[in-house]
Amino acid sequence: MTQTMKNKEFILDYLNAISGKVKTNEILTHYISDQGLIDHINFFDSAFPKYEMIAEELIAEGNQVI
Repeated sequence: MTQTMKNKEFILDYLNAISGKVKTNEILTHYISDQGLIDHINFFDSAFPKYEMIAEELIAEGNQVI
């Protein structure tokens, strides 16, 4: 498996771990190291509990996944 495919798989794993579920600190810190982003996610999860994130399409090149 190429690194690009591994990066896409990581993002899909992340989305599946948090989409439509309680976003625990344990799950978030497994995927995210930026405390500001974790705070942002927690803020929106408090306003919209268990919100979903659905990727209809992923494009990957090098170490970037969009």
